[in-house]
Amino acid sequence: MDWDIFFKAIGILVTLILGIAQIRSKHPTQALKDELKDDLEILSKLKEGDFGYDIIKSHIKVGILATYSIDRKRWYHVYNWDDLLIGASIAGIFTYWTLILIETSNLWGFLTALLAVTGFAMIPDAFQKDTKKDKD
Repeated sequence: MDWDIFFKAIGILVTLILGIAQIRSKHPTQALKDELKDDLEILSKLKEGDFGYDIIKSHIKVGILATYSIDRKRWYHVYNWDDLLIGASIAGIFTYWTLILIETSNLWGFLTALLAVTGFAMIPDAFQKDTKKDKD
């Protein structure tokens, strides 16, 4: 076994997993809390009789209800373990195979790279709730 290629593959996998984790928001209600903070700042600058005061006040009430009535699941809650395990396996195997084929200048490396990307694309799907299954 060529350990240099193996370590390159592990490095690529770790980088992609950390990249996916950075793209996803840290908490599902963080965007709502940021909006609420902005609205409260705007409201503090308005006087009670100003135009839009009542609109912003009602928007804050709706924002509070939306922020604190959302189900508090972890941001990394796995809804579909099959997608996570199969995607990670496909990504790992085909990334390693791609590195071997590219190092030997074999053109099949492009196909295996596409399959590795497919595996990486399956991983975020594991964290999304499938509404079609919930309706059945």
